Amino acid sequence: MKIRFFNIWMDLCTADEILQAVKSLKDFHECRTLFFINAHCFNLAQNDEEYRNIISQSDIVLNDGVGMDIAAKIEGFKFKENLNGTDLIPQIIRIAAEERLNIYLLGGGKDVAKTAREKIKRIFPTVNIVGYSHGYFNSEEEEQLIQDINSKNTDIILVGMGVPLQEKWIRKNKNRFTTAKLCIAGGAILDFISGRVRRAPVIAQKLKIEWFFRLMLEPRRLFKRYVIGNFVFLMHALKFKLFPDYKKPEFKPEDVIQNILEGIKYSKSRERVEDKITSYSE
Repeated sequence: MKIRFFNIWMDLCTADEILQAVKSLKDFHECRTLFFINAHCFNLAQNDEEYRNIISQSDIVLNDGVGMDIAAKIEGFKFKENLNGTDLIPQIIRIAAEERLNIYLLGGGKDVAKTAREKIKRIFPTVNIVGYSHGYFNSEEEEQLIQDINSKNTDIILVGMGVPLQEKWIRKNKNRFTTAKLCIAGGAILDFISGRVRRAPVIAQKLKIEWFFRLMLEPRRLFKRYVIGNFVFLMHALKFKLFPDYKKPEFKPEDVIQNILEGIKYSKSRERVEDKITSYSE
């Protein structure tokens, strides 16, 4: 279900519900978008109205990180689980392999997407990765890229360009994709999969301090994002709690996940009814 997270609309759901929706991709009649938001993304959205509106208008927006859990408690609700892209996207790839869906990898520096493709193929040998490209291209190359994506009957486009560039690029081009059913903004996912960026040890992931591990690896680059940024994020949360109408979103988007799940339930119940009718007629 859609829920208002301060001045952004998000989805309150589980990983299983997302994966169920991915299994129904072939039934999608248009390209849907799946974005993730963490404390850093939320901070950026407060100073970038275009990005904030793009997030709220996305079909699926998922919570990423412990900061979002803390802020949700301030707002008075609880997320069902942490749906960070680093864990969820590999599961989506697994489902795509099982359902024979075609994936296109886009993002990262030179050879990052290519290396990510090779590693994904080792883990999921049956996956169909029909194409890949780095994330640095001019307008002419962009036209060729979109033609390549369309020509390969792509179902899922996994974009890893960093926020907010990736979300803005997806929003600008989603209606140009002729076969794609789902665009995912994956942040650094291709860097993680390719091994270019090391992920935190499992114990750090379980303790929900993965951000601290990344800070230790790149203190100069990430100090502002994690140390100053986390404080700013909590200040935003308190401000919205005290002044709930501050930058209030003017619309509520379609509840895509709920509609898909209800469609699946309807389809299954209809099949059961048809089976009973068939058995009676026999």
